[in-house]
Amino acid sequence: MKRVSLIGNLRYLGGLLIAMQGILLALLALLVLNDAYMEQWKAYGHGADSMTVYLDSISEEKRYELEAYLYQKAEKDHLFLIRRETSLAEDGSFSGYTFGVYGDVEKNEVSLSFYGKIVLDGSMLSELMQSEEDEATLGIDKGSAYSLGDIPQIHFGDRIVLKKLQTLIEESGTIQGEYTIVGADESRNWEILTDLSGICQTPEEVLLTSMKGEETDSGFKKRWLWYLFWHR
Repeated sequence: MKRVSLIGNLRYLGGLLIAMQGILLALLALLVLNDAYMEQWKAYGHGADSMTVYLDSISEEKRYELEAYLYQKAEKDHLFLIRRETSLAEDGSFSGYTFGVYGDVEKNEVSLSFYGKIVLDGSMLSELMQSEEDEATLGIDKGSAYSLGDIPQIHFGDRIVLKKLQTLIEESGTIQGEYTIVGADESRNWEILTDLSGICQTPEEVLLTSMKGEETDSGFKKRWLWYLFWHR
């Protein structure tokens, strides 16, 4: 009887280990998928007709002049502006991206797809920017009451929130950040870059250079899961 009981226990433990292995593999797959999804969002707006500039060390007196220039230029030249901010969890770890948007969604490619599925399109952005609610978002930020629509999220993954550019500037208390300007050809991009350089009193090459690195903790999560998987 003891031998039968022992065999039964071993079979139970074997089944449990296989189940745990399956769960770990599923979590690892979700992390890999989430990484790919975040990389897609990180490159949102980047293309042949776009330019990314990094506004840093902007004085308060220059903030409003710079903000007015960006809005006026977007209106006049039918551009689309994207500011990307890294979102952090309470413990300081990476939790996704927040975007501030403004401009022409009809004359620019502003949609985003992931594995053939459209997760953001012009009609969603148009609804956001035309909303009378300043705190309106796509995706959930402060609460679902302000959300105009969902942005798909990988299970247990990081989140994406889009809001009006003016709102993001006001909430962050600064105009500094990474901006992607969509819709201008090369000559107009250089014109914009020259204007920004004059307003910010910053060399053009500095505006095109990221001032800081960007890291996420997803690599650590994957290494931790691999450790559990191979050292069970």
